[in-house]
Amino acid sequence: MVKIAVYIRIRKEDALVIECQKQYFNELIKSKNNCEIVEFYIDVSKYERAENLPEYNRMIKDAETHKFDYIIIKGFRQFGCLTAQKIEMIQKLKEKGIGVYSIAEGMDTLSSRWSSFMMELYLSMENELKRIRK
Repeated sequence: MVKIAVYIRIRKEDALVIECQKQYFNELIKSKNNCEIVEFYIDVSKYERAENLPEYNRMIKDAETHKFDYIIIKGFRQFGCLTAQKIEMIQKLKEKGIGVYSIAEGMDTLSSRWSSFMMELYLSMENELKRIRK
């Protein structure tokens, strides 16, 4: 059985949709064989800094004990923290054998496609830095 954690980060003004999102993820995982949701981690916050996201931090601690095999998110944009921190955290999770799957991007960080995606992202960030420095 593949153990799934669901991470949801929404703004305070969107807090009423939490139950809808939980239902969406429950239906999605129910349609998959051999998968079960073991925990929902939900941050209601406008902040993207990890220290302002208690549920994100609790999820990362739970990952240390391998409470789950995958984290499912709506999109990488909601994955708790700044871009550089996201990449670093995804790499740490990957080293522990924990994948992150983003529905919006259709991306599984344990797949070979992730490496290509990361290369494109690094090149894009490098170009952005060059433009900023000019």
